[in-house]
Amino acid sequence: MFKFLMEMPPRDGLRFIVTKESGNPDKHESTATGTPSGSERRKVIEWIARVARTVRSLELPPHLLKHISNIVLATNKRYGDCESVSEKEITATRLFVSDYLDYPLGPRAAIQLGRAAKAIRGQGDAAIAA
Repeated sequence: MFKFLMEMPPRDGLRFIVTKESGNPDKHESTATGTPSGSERRKVIEWIARVARTVRSLELPPHLLKHISNIVLATNKRYGDCESVSEKEITATRLFVSDYLDYPLGPRAAIQLGRAAKAIRGQGDAAIAA
């Protein structure tokens, strides 16, 4: 088993990756639904596709993007790149990271956090509920 150790991209690069990979509301993205074997399966697949399109169409607010990038950068011990975080919070974060984390989070974790934040934000959307 191999683990590639790659340097964490800079803050703006990380934010670009999260924004790009969590979906751009200005671009239409098609979703493959596969070949369903029955009407119930077809309904579920269509619902999942509708949820995915809805989540991708939502914009990730800048304050959530900042928070997500702070989390990922802090797990990589890049405390100086974190924004709007006090020295007291940085000290507590350093202790947490050293005591509880063996591996830092990467851009893919940031992408999934962004998608999760968008999904939670849009959970009341009629397109998801329908």
